[in-house]
Amino acid sequence: MSAVVHGKKDPRVEAAITHWAPRFVANGVPLADFEEVTAACRHWEDWCRAWSARAALHEELGNKALAGGFTISAGEHFTRAAVCYHFGKFLFVNDLAQMKEAHRRAVECRNKALPCLQPPGERVMRRQTSETVLKLLTSAVDDGIAQAASIPGYSIAGKTGTAQIAGPVTTRVRTGTDANGKAVYETVTRHRYIDGWIDSSFIGLMPASDPKLVTLILIHRPATWGQYQMAERPDDLFRKLAPRVLDYLAIPPDRPQQPVAAG
Repeated sequence: MSAVVHGKKDPRVEAAITHWAPRFVANGVPLADFEEVTAACRHWEDWCRAWSARAALHEELGNKALAGGFTISAGEHFTRAAVCYHFGKFLFVNDLAQMKEAHRRAVECRNKALPCLQPPGERVMRRQTSETVLKLLTSAVDDGIAQAASIPGYSIAGKTGTAQIAGPVTTRVRTGTDANGKAVYETVTRHRYIDGWIDSSFIGLMPASDPKLVTLILIHRPATWGQYQMAERPDDLFRKLAPRVLDYLAIPPDRPQQPVAAG
C-alpha cells in the first residue's frame, strides 16, 4: 500500500511530480495533462490507471479525427495517447497486468500515429537486417565473448562493451611573465582520457526468440588490472540478476533444458 499520511501524497507520486515534469513535457505530454493528472493522483497504485485514462481520451479523439479524414490531427492525438500510456507504465511494476496493457496500447497508438505524421513515420532498418543482428548477438552469448551471460532455458542476445572515459586532470600552464621577467603559471583542470578509467557494460535482450526486455548493466570505473581484467564483469551480474527478473515477470523459458542425469 502507498504511504499516504494526513492527506499527503504518496512520496513516490511527489517524487515523480518533482523530477519528471520536464521529461514528460519534452516528450509530448501537454503540460496541462501533467498538472491535472498528477494533481488528482495521490497513491502510486493509481499512477498507471490515471495516465491510461488520460491517454484513452487522446486515443478517442484520434479515432474520431481519423474517421473524419483529419489525418494530421489524428496523428497528433495518437502520439499524445502513446506517450501518456508510455509514462503511465514507466517504472510501474506494482501491477504487471496494468503495465503490460499500457505498453500494448502505447505501441498500438504509436503505430496508428506513424502514417498520419508529416512526413509519415517509416521503418528505418530492414526487418532482415534486424533479424541478422539479433542472430549475431545471440551467437555472442551462445558461443562468443559473452558466454558468461547465458541463462539455462533462455535464449539471450547480448553484447559486452568497454569504453575509455575522461576525468579531471590538473596541470600547470604558463600564462606569461611578471614584472621581473619570471614565468607565471596557472593551475588548470581539464577533462582528458585517463589510463585505466573505463566503463564496462552489457546490453541483453531476453528471450532472444521473442524479446520482452532490453537490459543495460553498466559498471562505472571497475577495479581493473592487466588488459581490463575485472573483479566482476557486467555479463556476470546479468547472469545473476536476469533470472530474478524473468521469474518476477513470469516470462517462460524458450529453450529446452538438458535433464540432470541420475546419480
